[in-house]
Amino acid sequence: IGPCSGSRNVFSITKLLHSACGIAVLIWGINITISTALKYFGLNISMRMCLHSILCSALCSITAKGSQGLKTKMLTFIYPFFTRGRPFPLQLLFFGMLFCIYNGFLQGYYLIYCAEYPNDWCTDIRFTSGLLLFLLGMGINIHSDLLLRQLRKPGEVTYKIPQGGLFTYISGANYFGEIVEWFGFAIATWSLPAFAFAFFTLCCIGPRAYHHHRYYLKTFTDYPKSRKALIPFVF
Repeated sequence: IGPCSGSRNVFSITKLLHSACGIAVLIWGINITISTALKYFGLNISMRMCLHSILCSALCSITAKGSQGLKTKMLTFIYPFFTRGRPFPLQLLFFGMLFCIYNGFLQGYYLIYCAEYPNDWCTDIRFTSGLLLFLLGMGINIHSDLLLRQLRKPGEVTYKIPQGGLFTYISGANYFGEIVEWFGFAIATWSLPAFAFAFFTLCCIGPRAYHHHRYYLKTFTDYPKSRKALIPFVF
């Protein structure tokens, strides 16, 4: 990444908000990577929570300060309690780690050092609409993940039909929420790396929602026939 043009002396509230978004994406990648790695090595829930919190707190204290750092530390204490399911290959962990580190760096670097926004960007329709989409998608994503986690009791690995929320209309409600979330982020930041990330998210987890939908239809004879794969009432 080469030098970026434009003055870097303008440090407005808008610039601060977008810098925080970039740091948040970086911390998100670190958070998921560490949590997945600890789960892969088969540590029990108490040990995972302890080690995960220590590692994330140390990294977050370097990359974030103030309320953002405090918020992230709180999430690291809560997140491990919700991890359930079966382990997966180390190869997926490695490639997921590479992607999260690279994407977090790319988003953060661009928003902190390259992006230039006018002082009234917070009132721009792109920022406000993108922020609303981001919050909507995040809410759908979190709610759908909670519904999925409630399907299994501790130790269970069998698949069950998800119910409630957007699962009433689509099989990939959690994927739909994540796609909406990151397209909202791309619109709010109006940056090429963010749009690239949103498009990659669509291309990566969109087909997963479709294949999950086909699996549900083949596996469960009582699966709702009116339920779509990814987009309510459409696809």
